[in-house]
Amino acid sequence: MISTQPSSDLIQRSITAIIFGGVMIAGIFISHTSFVILIGVIQCLCLYEFYKISFNDSNKILIYSGLLMGIFIYVLIQYFPEKYFLILPSLFLLGILVLFDKKAGQFELFMWCIMGILYISISLSLFPLIKISGHYNQWLIMLIIAIAWANDVGAYLAGRKYGNTKLLEHISPKKSWEGFITGLVIAITLSLIFNNYIQLISWQDSIIIAILIGVIGTIGDLIESMLKRNFMIKDSSSLLPGHGGLLDRFDTIIYALPFIYAYFRLFIS
Repeated sequence: MISTQPSSDLIQRSITAIIFGGVMIAGIFISHTSFVILIGVIQCLCLYEFYKISFNDSNKILIYSGLLMGIFIYVLIQYFPEKYFLILPSLFLLGILVLFDKKAGQFELFMWCIMGILYISISLSLFPLIKISGHYNQWLIMLIIAIAWANDVGAYLAGRKYGNTKLLEHISPKKSWEGFITGLVIAITLSLIFNNYIQLISWQDSIIIAILIGVIGTIGDLIESMLKRNFMIKDSSSLLPGHGGLLDRFDTIIYALPFIYAYFRLFIS
């Protein structure tokens, strides 16, 4: 009897990709407000996945307080950026929640709580702020996402077929130098082709952005792999059937965003 499991897995992955892709495209193209809401929801779910991994339900009050603080900081950065000085005092307030808990390991949980907001909430909050001449551009956002996902897919497929030289085997045994280089080449190529049609930035800038995503994004992928390896899990969640969790899908972008935003502020915008 021939197993139908591989084909059913492929169908499941395809359906998830189509639905998720449709939601992403709608959120990006409807308006800037819809994109702010979309990324706000994504950051909240990614932060929740991060806390579920690192906390393991050991302090639910701190988990939900961290989520609320992540939402607060995200809204603050989007609509009241001049009040950025409130971020650090807000984070320090979370420390009150662990002072009166006598169970062991509370300081470590507090550090995980702070790290989640720095790593996910603040990083993703920069995405809607990436603009050209102060204006939101849907195609620029699509360019960044397309480069990131092309890099991921290219690295995965090339690594699976030709990957013999391990990148960092102690963190991610399946990642290879062959996959990394192929993903980077595909990211640069796609960036040049895409930008040739939308013509938003120079070809030199498009190459630099692709390199930032390819290199820094790969580091982000490895960081998330290290997190999952530390807690001995395969996926950040099962939210996206056949694809794992949202953190699995956005780890590249999350880590690369601060560098992309800084580059735009310094050299483009």
